[in-house]
Amino acid sequence: MDFIVDPCIPFDYERTSRVITDLCEKYRGIIRKDIVGKSEKGRNIYVIKLGSGRRKVLFVGGIHGREYVTANFLFYSMELYAGSDECKEILREHTFYIVPVCNPDSVEIALSLDEPVCKEAGFCHDTFKDN
Repeated sequence: MDFIVDPCIPFDYERTSRVITDLCEKYRGIIRKDIVGKSEKGRNIYVIKLGSGRRKVLFVGGIHGREYVTANFLFYSMELYAGSDECKEILREHTFYIVPVCNPDSVEIALSLDEPVCKEAGFCHDTFKDN
């Protein structure tokens, strides 16, 4: 099986968006995407639906910026399940709702691709280590 997901490369916002689109195209009918909200900086917060079953399971990754590796695990697991003949019955019985990166702004900061948003509380980059 040719994999889209390389679990060894961190998922910044651009890569996350691209891989979600690629997975939806490759596994049409098995993987679907939706946007459940926007971050402080206007980035989409995605939910991926995997499967079509009555039983619902929720996975959330990237809650804190330094936990970006959870997205790697979730994307890799998603592709393994979507492409596996052994998992077809599981995906008929379950729908997995996967939010791979719940806090995309914080992940971008942790990967040093973005600056934190400074609020009135005085949590600025020089004095506060944002995650």
